[in-house]
Amino acid sequence: MKYKPVIMLLSMLFYSFSVFAQTLNENQKSDLKKDKYGMSPYVFGLLSNGNHRISNKDSLKILQNQHLKNILKLEKEGKIIVAGPFYNTESVRGIFVYNTDSINLAREWAYSDPMIQSGHLKIELYPWYSSAVLQLVPSLHEEIEEVSITE
Repeated sequence: MKYKPVIMLLSMLFYSFSVFAQTLNENQKSDLKKDKYGMSPYVFGLLSNGNHRISNKDSLKILQNQHLKNILKLEKEGKIIVAGPFYNTESVRGIFVYNTDSINLAREWAYSDPMIQSGHLKIELYPWYSSAVLQLVPSLHEEIEEVSITE
């Protein structure tokens, strides 16, 4: 399986979030969209190189900034809860975890991304079931972020 190392790494990461969930207060727990197991359905997106790679560095810099701004917009709207790149990989470029169980809705959100629209990146979407505590990642990140990634 070509994504086995990625899946194993992410499983360990998300397990650590589950351990963190034990320290949540009742208000935080009640705000989470979750089932009786403390889990929630999501859509997991794997970004990879698209068929229309952009080589002009100035164009790519502008596109990258638009890509990051779109991620932050979707995060503020509660649509993306985890996003980030992979380092030193040729084909798999990054992940998005969408806060929905609808592949169609996640696809709509994914295609709002200028990198995907341009064909520089493409995305594969998968239904995924994981800890509901992932929904807290954006607010936790906001607490520790010193400078926005778009600055």
